[in-house]
Amino acid sequence: MIQINNISLAFGEKRIFDRLNWFITEKSRIGLVGDNGQGKTTLLRAIMGQVDLDEGSIDIPGKKTFGYLPQDIVELEPLSLIGYFKKRSGIADLEESIGNHEKQIAACPPESEEYEQLLGSYEESMAAFQARDGFSFEARAKQMLKGFGFREEDFAKKCTDFSGGWKMRILLGFILLSRPDIMLLDEPTNHLDTESMEWLENHLRDYQGTLIAISHDRVFLDKLARQIGELENHVLTIYKGNYTYYLREKENRLEALKKEMALQRSEIKKINEFIERFRYKSTKAKQVQSRIRTLEKFDVLKQAEKTKTAAIKFPPCSKSGREVVSLQSLTKQYGDLEVFKNINLTVYRGDKIALVGINGAGKTTLTRIISKEEEPTSGDLHYGLNVKMAFFSQESVKNLDYEKTIWEEVNAAGSKSSDLERRNLLGAFLFSGDDIRKEIKVLSGGEKSRLALLKIMLQDANFLILDEPTNHLDIKTKDIFQNALLHYQGTVLIVSHDRYFLDCLVRRVLEIRQGNLYEYSGNYSYFIEKRREVSAPVPMPAPEDMATEAPQKGRYKTKDEKRREAEARNRLSRMRSDLKKKVSAVEEKVNRLEREKIVKEQELCAPEVCRAPGKIKTLNRELMTISRELEELYENWHGLAQQLDDIDTADVDDSLIN
Repeated sequence: MIQINNISLAFGEKRIFDRLNWFITEKSRIGLVGDNGQGKTTLLRAIMGQVDLDEGSIDIPGKKTFGYLPQDIVELEPLSLIGYFKKRSGIADLEESIGNHEKQIAACPPESEEYEQLLGSYEESMAAFQARDGFSFEARAKQMLKGFGFREEDFAKKCTDFSGGWKMRILLGFILLSRPDIMLLDEPTNHLDTESMEWLENHLRDYQGTLIAISHDRVFLDKLARQIGELENHVLTIYKGNYTYYLREKENRLEALKKEMALQRSEIKKINEFIERFRYKSTKAKQVQSRIRTLEKFDVLKQAEKTKTAAIKFPPCSKSGREVVSLQSLTKQYGDLEVFKNINLTVYRGDKIALVGINGAGKTTLTRIISKEEEPTSGDLHYGLNVKMAFFSQESVKNLDYEKTIWEEVNAAGSKSSDLERRNLLGAFLFSGDDIRKEIKVLSGGEKSRLALLKIMLQDANFLILDEPTNHLDIKTKDIFQNALLHYQGTVLIVSHDRYFLDCLVRRVLEIRQGNLYEYSGNYSYFIEKRREVSAPVPMPAPEDMATEAPQKGRYKTKDEKRREAEARNRLSRMRSDLKKKVSAVEEKVNRLEREKIVKEQELCAPEVCRAPGKIKTLNRELMTISRELEELYENWHGLAQQLDDIDTADVDDSLIN
């Protein structure tokens, strides 16, 4: 379906592709991976026809529709969310055309030639409107936006009123709603919280087109990719399988190549020994010449050049007190908006804590308060003895001075290290030679993230507060950074949506939800599992109310516990039965209205109706009424189905089960 033929591309002296070939079949699910700067985004843009290649061609037969999500923040038009979706899809123009035709038909004499022309044009507009499922478009758009975390009151807001991350969600939602033949997504999970990522993954499972996604999210690639394309050293290598298979197969291929190279070296050595031994013997002249020709024909195997990697290691830090920071009854408000209320938390020395929650829950606000970048509305913060904080903001402009060069920024970090030590550290972060003279404003997102992390390492901090530090890092650099944090002697509080990164790093998860703080004593997978339970965890108590001893595990159940277990199971069963009845009733109404809709649409296309303007208006009004009722039913069904799914995936507390 997409034929990439011997494409080559270079920007100045930097070669991006070198005679790259790739045939992509229909309905492929491809993850495109590789280190930063290897050309992944450029390849997507080349497929879109936005890049002029030096050599080769990209052929896409037939008229295919594209959906392209760029990695960079996009600017949207000052329209409402639904208005933007309707304009981009062409639905708004069709609605306007249909309305204008209805007015013109009503005012035109039925016997005139113009009347026939108007009817024909009206039928074309109505057919195009129905082909795009125009009557249910708004309902589908709202459902899509809700999946990405938008609320009902957001639908009337202008797209320009949202932040960059939410604008990316709007564009991604439109791409999914438009159902293109080919979907090209560049880091689609970068601006999504966990709930939205899971919703996106479920939605893409049902997508019937061709999907190519650049992603540094291992979990996303494992769930969706059936093929991995790796760009490395101007060459594309294809692996059939998901990301985990790719890692295993790449290692196997490397081991096989090493063995083959060893055998080839051994054979070349034997041939050379034969040539040297019998070079001057006339009786062996033919054999010598034969072996020389064989040697000349050898295609010497070489291992691909390894790309540079950063060897990140945090230096030893000074020791803080046992209690690093304590929050008591902390509240934050912006005018009438209450972000969170009466939060209590104690962070202990050596903790590695993840702070999670949906976008807008208040994670960044809390990190800014803890790092003294912002004041709480009320409540107290107490910092422990000898606590030295370093804060990494997800907004790189707050971490770095864009007007400085890399070397100037490193020198301004306040470190006691020597110039040689700073240069060595810059080299470890892949800034070497003339790179250190670059201005920060020309660096890529990944380079800015690496430089900001380097600055933190120079500050001799024993308490790191990191707000989305991995957003622009490739998988290899994320792995190295993760390993450095695992061996870091200080305390870490990290905000991230990278599930694999957190799962291996943290042993304590804090969730901000609806203004409260909830704690999960385990890794990220444990948090996901417990979050699905019917009963929400109890908000964290004040320090003086906390029990001194943890409950014992593995003990026998009491009669009260058995009774509560039975009551819980009965309650779930009753709720499930009631919800199933409600779902069935809604589905029955939906089926009835959808049948009515089909009948009305068929009537609208009948020749005798086309000549009766009054009948056209009546049928259109009836169709709009049916569509509005269906929209309400779809939303009702979605809510009921979600409740039923929550019950079906819920478990009674393990401590109450035989």
